[in-house]
Amino acid sequence: MGVLGGCGVWSWCDLTPAQRAAHGGKRRAKDGGARVAAAFVGVAAGKGRTGALGRTGTGRRNRAVGRVFPTRARRRRPDRRVPMPLDPATICVLANPKSGLNSRDAEAIGKAMAVFGPAATLRRWERGEALADVVGKAIDDGFTTIVAAGGDGTVRGVAQEMLGRDVSMAVLPLGTFNFFARGLGLPEDPEAAARAILNGTARRIAVGTVNGRVFLNNASLGVYPLILQSREQVYARFGRSRLLAYWTVVETLVRVQATKRMVIHADGQLHDFRSPLLFVARSAYQLNHYGLEGAAAISADRFAVFILRDGSRWQMLKAVAKLAMKRAVVGSEIDVIYARDMQVTPASRRPLVAMDGEREHIRAPLRFVIRDEGLSVILPSEADKVGL
Repeated sequence: MGVLGGCGVWSWCDLTPAQRAAHGGKRRAKDGGARVAAAFVGVAAGKGRTGALGRTGTGRRNRAVGRVFPTRARRRRPDRRVPMPLDPATICVLANPKSGLNSRDAEAIGKAMAVFGPAATLRRWERGEALADVVGKAIDDGFTTIVAAGGDGTVRGVAQEMLGRDVSMAVLPLGTFNFFARGLGLPEDPEAAARAILNGTARRIAVGTVNGRVFLNNASLGVYPLILQSREQVYARFGRSRLLAYWTVVETLVRVQATKRMVIHADGQLHDFRSPLLFVARSAYQLNHYGLEGAAAISADRFAVFILRDGSRWQMLKAVAKLAMKRAVVGSEIDVIYARDMQVTPASRRPLVAMDGEREHIRAPLRFVIRDEGLSVILPSEADKVGL
């Protein structure tokens, strides 16, 4: 017989207080049994536990009144999942034509491609073919990771065409110094570098520009572009080596003296110099390599601008020797300026400017600007980093 809701012959509301007292024990027993039954149904349905433990999957039970309150949110465990490696099918390795003729580079590229696997693609641009077209075609073909295989000059050329794009650049270091790759912590061994790329992650970084042209390590004018010109001639005759690179510095300084006036506006400050060399640095690794200050400024996305003081050939050679021995002192042989936005007006209307080892005549004035988050780069994991 029902006692609630008027669903039987009489309802609970029709009873007198005495009758309610008489039937109360039966009602509580019946309701308690219903709650226990409901608890078992809930457990069977996967909704949680009730009863003596006083908990359900959705709340906390107050035993005195039978009410349910929301439980406290469970603390989420930290995500310990290992990042997935890059899909080799999305990788396109770009190498310059010389890499196919140079046995050392060809062997290094072959080892790296073996690590990347058959799904990765290798392309070499032809002589006279614009690098912009090669990079653009790779992106249009759906590749999302473009690997620049070569030295700092090749890496800079690829970076120029990828500026502001949503695809990422990786580096397979094949050059003499590889300052950019070493600054990222990439191994110079081709197989280790390829594994670091596969296990790496993309991150947008700030890059330096001069009149819209990208540079990753440094840009300079004065005697340094002439040193690079001499270096290329020596490399063509004897092959590449760091010892020969240092020799061309001495040879050029003995042969050439190119002290010129430069007017510099750096973050609103005016500077007027006579100097044989202006060196605009964007690589903290390179500065540390030569024992120069300025790494903190570069980490803060600024330029470290070094100006070699005017002097005789002997004084310049002395300054270079101190630089090679990591004993150059700011304020003695060289001056330094830190800036994010800088304009340089040299004596020449179209000065020869060196950018990461590549040379180009650029119309003055020269505007140096930091491009924030301008380039997406594949960075190695902490486990794969070396030499930092």
